Amino acid sequence: MQIKDELNRDRSPWAGLLLWVLGMVAGAALVIQVQRMHMPEPADAPDADQKQAVPLNRQFTAPTKAVVAPDNGLINLRLTVPEAQARILQNVRDRAMERGLIIQEPSDQVPVTLELEGKTYQAECRIKGDLTDHVAGNKWSFRLRLQNDKWRGKRVFSIQNPMTRGYLWEWLVHEAARDEGVLAPRSLFVNLVVNGNPMGIYFLEEHFAKEMVESQGRREGPLLLFNEASFWSTYLRFHRGALGFHPQIPIAIEPATGPETAEVRAYGEKRFLANEALNRTFAGGIEKMLQMQDLLIAAETNGDRLQRLHALQALKGTTIEQLIDVDRWGRAHALASLYEIWHGMVWHNMRMYANPVSDRLEPVMYDNMAHALRPGDKPPVPLRTNNPIVHQLNRSTRYRAAVFRELGRMLSPAYLDAFFAKHGEDLARYEAALRGEGILPPGHEVAAIKKRLYAQQIYLDDVIHPGDAVNFSAHIDYRDGAATPLDAEIRVEAWATTQVPLVIEGFEFSNGVFLSARACLPADSHTTQVHEDGSVGLALKQPVVFRFPADRRLANLDNVRQIKEAARATGKQQQRQLRDPIQVRYRLHSQSEPRREALVPRSAEAGWLAQEGRPTPPSLKQALDQHPFLNYQPLSDRLAVLPGTWQVKGDLMVPRGYPLHFHPGVTLQFEPEAVFFTESALFMRGTAEKPIVLEPQAGAKAWRGLLVLGSRKRSELQHVVVRNTDSLARKGWQTTGGVTFYHADVTIRDSTIEGTLAEDGTNLFGCEFLMERVTFTGCASDSMDGDFVKGEIIDCVFRDGLADGADFSGSDVRVVNSTFHDLGDKGLSVGENTRCQVENSRMERVAIGLAAKDLSVVTMKDVTIDGARHYGVALYVKKAEYGPSRVTAEKVTIRGGTGSAYLVQHGSSLTMDGRKVKTEAVDVSRMYREQILGN
Repeated sequence: MQIKDELNRDRSPWAGLLLWVLGMVAGAALVIQVQRMHMPEPADAPDADQKQAVPLNRQFTAPTKAVVAPDNGLINLRLTVPEAQARILQNVRDRAMERGLIIQEPSDQVPVTLELEGKTYQAECRIKGDLTDHVAGNKWSFRLRLQNDKWRGKRVFSIQNPMTRGYLWEWLVHEAARDEGVLAPRSLFVNLVVNGNPMGIYFLEEHFAKEMVESQGRREGPLLLFNEASFWSTYLRFHRGALGFHPQIPIAIEPATGPETAEVRAYGEKRFLANEALNRTFAGGIEKMLQMQDLLIAAETNGDRLQRLHALQALKGTTIEQLIDVDRWGRAHALASLYEIWHGMVWHNMRMYANPVSDRLEPVMYDNMAHALRPGDKPPVPLRTNNPIVHQLNRSTRYRAAVFRELGRMLSPAYLDAFFAKHGEDLARYEAALRGEGILPPGHEVAAIKKRLYAQQIYLDDVIHPGDAVNFSAHIDYRDGAATPLDAEIRVEAWATTQVPLVIEGFEFSNGVFLSARACLPADSHTTQVHEDGSVGLALKQPVVFRFPADRRLANLDNVRQIKEAARATGKQQQRQLRDPIQVRYRLHSQSEPRREALVPRSAEAGWLAQEGRPTPPSLKQALDQHPFLNYQPLSDRLAVLPGTWQVKGDLMVPRGYPLHFHPGVTLQFEPEAVFFTESALFMRGTAEKPIVLEPQAGAKAWRGLLVLGSRKRSELQHVVVRNTDSLARKGWQTTGGVTFYHADVTIRDSTIEGTLAEDGTNLFGCEFLMERVTFTGCASDSMDGDFVKGEIIDCVFRDGLADGADFSGSDVRVVNSTFHDLGDKGLSVGENTRCQVENSRMERVAIGLAAKDLSVVTMKDVTIDGARHYGVALYVKKAEYGPSRVTAEKVTIRGGTGSAYLVQHGSSLTMDGRKVKTEAVDVSRMYREQILGN
């Protein structure tokens, strides 16, 4: 750890001498005992060359006789540290024990050698950690950076005493997070051997780098943090634990200890600054972190008034929902509630990933200290009001709903049962190893962990399932001259009674009629919680008003006519009251089954406070006002695009929670910088005679394309033509596809994607898909790109593209009866552990017919490759951390062309009709430079 200004501060030598003398008097034992609670003020120590040389710690001294590492089922990590480098590390440790804090310079990082799983690595090593628990005793913590290599996909990682990470607890949280799709370091337990000395079991934890992000299904993006240097520097000035001196930090200086003034930094900034696309993402991520700081300042009641005004001006309407990925934060904080995590949520311990596709910040679960509490010690995260960032997140009702929705799912005993069943084998192995070394304290065994987590489930279940969670007030507002109760509007106000959020699903009537809640919202409603299933969210102190005509209660016009006739016959006053009760149907986010409550509207003219809300997408009314081609039918709760050719003004942003339906014969023409964006499903059902067309306006070369992000329902596109798209690039928000479905399942049939200028004509990411009778033509780069997807390509055509026809990574795909021809690069490219079946397909006039790389497995049957310029089939390793690929082919014909039939790198395997094809040495880097394996 380095502290800003601390190392360069000029101090009187008398201050250093005084601290030294008092430290000697107090004794080393006292210093070590108090340092965890009260970190001492750093003091200038004499230069290393002025000190008497001390013996090296025993871990750096070669043992007098060979000692064998324990056979406990763990991987052995052998670390070799030459004597000169060992002294540098030991000096860092000795200074830390004097100061009570680990402070080091870049020169304190030393070269070492590692041996892991039979392979030797050159690496750089430094002491790791902030506090002296990382260097107490003989089990020191180290940060290791491999040079020009990776181990199990990791380039940078830490090894440390399992005690510093709560023994088994941190590993459990990491596994739970990744199971939920939340970013967390990869970790495991290893046996450490230093210079031949077995040092026991260590916890190995991946550090923050692009490999961590990419290994968990994300595009490379910056990993960000609030720099804690000012916090520690200020803290150390006023908390001198060794002297027993603990003054209160003055109010004028206290802002330096909070996130509102911290510097925003990223891991590996140099890499991002050197690449234009990465730099754009980096700049967008930094901006979002700064906006989060502005939100914290603006909400601070004790801060300087002028500073708050500046922060409010800088925000310009920005809300927390424009900064974070609400669903992923919801899952992360549901886990934090179950595991009672607090340390990883302190602002200077938090790490965030800026996702370049969703243009939102995601949490990273790191340094959690889940072992430190007991059941009931911490309420659910949204109810922890003393955390400034959580306090700000709570302003988003969508965030609160997401946390409680995910938490409700996690509170089933079956949830933990399934988790422990999945990870039980590793957990048992790690527990046995720690027990074998005798370092697993009571209360940290697997049985104790399970007992605490199941008890926490019971506690949280009581908290998040209140008995009376909502109140209602129902009224009838009569129109002027009303003769019957049908000449009125029913008004229902609803508000939550607890901090546990919920949704109103709708209103049920005795004759079976049901109205969805959002169909009863006024068009100009500012409610932020409108969901795709028609429900509307509630939160404490945010009442919502629903309105609908009284005759909406009736099943048909005959009933309306009968009541009006009865009213005229018996008189107006006898019919003023609606006698049949209305039932409101609502549901806690943490429960799947709805609750019901009967409402009897009163004839009263009460006024209620107007709604407050700041929706990030347009409201329904705003969207309808901006786009005349949008049509909303309240009875069917359906938002649709009317037939015809329409000039789209600005972006087409679909209101949140509304699937968008297209009639046949719709043509939407977009301005050059416009984007079509939705977080809900699209239902675009054209016909052969009346296709649906998305294209730029006359005179425009392209438009910014279609982005469907995180839809819960599957989109359906049939007889759709998408022309001349380009990718989206706005500050940190960017895509690679002219058409992008990101974590949004889709079926596309009988459609055409043509003339895209984007890096990918169509980019599918993290979804299931079906492409049937789709033509991709004239794309400036890859026609189709799929990352972490599962699906089928049937009867499709990929032609006249300047790069690959279809490119898949980390996917499971089947290609049937499809044609790839006249392409600038590969017909079909699969990589990064993709599983692919290719049947009854043709590849003509391509550079390479099929390329299989990086641990991919492909089966081919009844495939013709005609006229390949370089190779018919090529197998090689592009990314060393994955490894070789395997292709099994049957009835594959390769003919014509100017290149060779096969390229099979040593280690890869190509079997043609039961015969192994000879392998060869391949210089992959050179062949890429020469644009043989890719352009």
